[in-house]
Amino acid sequence: MELFNNREIKKFTFKFLTLFILFIIAIQLLNLYNIRRLNQVIIKQNIGVIGALVKENPASEKAIVDNYTKGYDSNYNYGLSVMQKYSYDEGLEAYKNPTMNSFYTYGRYSLMFCTLAFGVVFYFLLLIDIKQTFKKIKSFALAAERIVEGDFTNYFEDGREGDIYVLGHQFNQMTKRLKESIEKLNKEKLNLKDIIADITHQLKTPLASLITFNEIIRNEPYMECEERNRFLDMSKGQLDRMEWLIKSLLKMARLEAGVINFNIKENIVKNTVLKAIEGIELKAKEKNITISIKGDEYVTFNHDSEWTGEALSNIVKNAVEHGRKYGKVELSWDETPLFIELKIEDDGAGIAKEEIPKIFKRFYKGQSSANPTSIGIGLYISKNIIEAQSGSIKVESKQGIGTKFIITFLKHII
Repeated sequence: MELFNNREIKKFTFKFLTLFILFIIAIQLLNLYNIRRLNQVIIKQNIGVIGALVKENPASEKAIVDNYTKGYDSNYNYGLSVMQKYSYDEGLEAYKNPTMNSFYTYGRYSLMFCTLAFGVVFYFLLLIDIKQTFKKIKSFALAAERIVEGDFTNYFEDGREGDIYVLGHQFNQMTKRLKESIEKLNKEKLNLKDIIADITHQLKTPLASLITFNEIIRNEPYMECEERNRFLDMSKGQLDRMEWLIKSLLKMARLEAGVINFNIKENIVKNTVLKAIEGIELKAKEKNITISIKGDEYVTFNHDSEWTGEALSNIVKNAVEHGRKYGKVELSWDETPLFIELKIEDDGAGIAKEEIPKIFKRFYKGQSSANPTSIGIGLYISKNIIEAQSGSIKVESKQGIGTKFIITFLKHII
């Protein structure tokens, strides 16, 4: 029975059985004592009767003694007829029998006392066990109250058999999850605060520029057409920057919220790579940077081509922006039985050793950032896209030599 898996039930059952056995032994000893006393009284009574009869009729001594030692059957009927005159026969109630009356009364009260003693002891044993159980229940109530107040330090003993310990284990698990959830919510609250501060900072500059350009155009009604167009072009540039920033922030928010449904299916790596460099080649040509690709054109693996292309594009764009003139950027990939490895290498300025752990942080811009309009969100988005598809990314870099990004995707999730 599952009930007997509880330590408290086992202890209570052991106590009850021990007490019950002691009660049975006490009753048996009491009965034995009463029987011995009754035997002694009957013997004394018989001896008194024999003495009285022999004293009156010494010649009948042997017959009288034989009646008590060898049986009374021969004289029973005659004796019964005599004693019935005095209402003394087998139907006489025990309490009316002078000999039995004291034993009857003593036995009755002894039995009542033993039963009462057993009941009292049993009651207090039961009370102690119930008190212990309610003490544990109260401890759960106090712990729950402390949790409501934000105190998660209370833990219950678990790892033992019994429903109380199972409840304690589940309570500990619940406390742990509540603590983790509240810590996560607080972290997200701080994270949201940082995001809002970062977004405000990023939007402040283009908005200020737009306001300035707009004021200049308004206050100069006779401005030359060429000059006006220059300000309008600068305004458009700021609007384009804001549009790109807002789109990037939306991508970041969707990735962080986990609401993107990746269309993961078998795609050719080369097609994804070509998609990644599609919109960057023009900017690369402006700096005479050569973008090359290398790898088996038939290699495939399960991934979302659009989002993976976006992740690679951000890294290649970063390489072009920080690359030197007449430099090169190479995208290559290799296949093993276990994984696909993509590499993006450049021969640019490289990244300082102390900055490498920071480059994937949101809104981080290196001290040597070549693009003043960069907001430092591209690599952060790339890392999140790759990791959302069970991939990993790491970077190796030496200043003055170049940087290598290594992206690994498992072919089969273990």
